[in-house]
Amino acid sequence: WAAAAAAREWLASTRSHAASAAYGAAWSAVSEADGAVMQAAGDGRGRMPDAQGRMDAGALGRAGSALGRASDASRRAAKSFRRSSRLDEAAASEMMRAYRACRRAADEEHAGVVRDRAGKSRKSARDAARRAAAAGKRSDTLARDAGKLAACAAMASAAGVTVGEVDLRELSLVQADMWEDAKRNRLDSAALAAKAAEMERATARVRSLSASAARLAADTAAAAEAANGGARRGDSDAERAAAAWRRAMAAANRADAEAAGGGGRGSR
Repeated sequence: WAAAAAAREWLASTRSHAASAAYGAAWSAVSEADGAVMQAAGDGRGRMPDAQGRMDAGALGRAGSALGRASDASRRAAKSFRRSSRLDEAAASEMMRAYRACRRAADEEHAGVVRDRAGKSRKSARDAARRAAAAGKRSDTLARDAGKLAACAAMASAAGVTVGEVDLRELSLVQADMWEDAKRNRLDSAALAAKAAEMERATARVRSLSASAARLAADTAAAAEAANGGARRGDSDAERAAAAWRRAMAAANRADAEAAGGGGRGSR
């Protein structure tokens, strides 16, 4: 059972590493969106409609395009956050399997550590799910604002066209929202992207240590089994433990090979 627990921890750490990679990809996309919003705000500031309703069609068009790019980046962020959430849930499930195996191995102290790790993975999954929902809503809002600016740019391309008071007020609100969004988020997202990159490096180290521990435990279990001539016949617990250990090692090796081949990246 100790070998089965170690293998499940290895599998969980592989899922956690993939989750952190997806989380980092999400924050990089959020940072990209914030940069595009800043560009849109820069293109529009001072060149949006003035008090007389005159418009700079080129500035409006560039601002609209930048907001479209921000919407696309935010949509990618939502997708990566959702992937991170799913992977953290999977890690938590594997950790709970490891917890049960630890208890069968009568290692209550380590079982408590593993259970705590499962709880943290579930918390991370909930956090990523919330961020995915927020990023999706932001993408929709940015797309809507990009459409408004594109329509105004098309209107402004006709010589002598001005906008009415209602349209001017709406565009002014869009511009103000862009600036507030950019000021609030541009530094935070870059900092969180850097923090996520450090988290990915940390989970990579945990994954490596877990792999080594699982392989050592597997060697020990295999040697003990060979010395006993196989799983003790008639000992149902020993037979279940041996089967659980083999299943866990097979699953961990498959997940590790998949991650090494690129399957653990946040882009999937």
